[in-house]
Amino acid sequence: MYHPKFQGKHYEMGRKMGDIFKKHNAQFPIKLEPSLSRVAMTDGSIIGHILFTRVSVNDPGGREVSTAILTPLAVHPDFQSLGTGGQLIGEGLRQLLQAGVDFVFVLGHPSYYP
Repeated sequence: MYHPKFQGKHYEMGRKMGDIFKKHNAQFPIKLEPSLSRVAMTDGSIIGHILFTRVSVNDPGGREVSTAILTPLAVHPDFQSLGTGGQLIGEGLRQLLQAGVDFVFVLGHPSYYP
């Protein structure tokens, strides 16, 4: 069950980012594939979510490099600054490393992802 506070400006920003990816992909085809999604829960409610999306990136020699993009990361306002986001990031990176992902990029505003 998602908390109603997850709706609003961050939800709208995520939708707009998706539209940008779709437009970009139509002009410059890239392979985007959601690959890892995790939630943080307390008392049966979801209080945080993170999504890593695989993206196709080639090195200068044309070889594909295993890469993912971290976006979005959301934590309910009542649970921010308690380490929830950091735990989601850490667990996600651990699982991606085990899966052989070489690089992870963050797509987001610098003040949100310090």
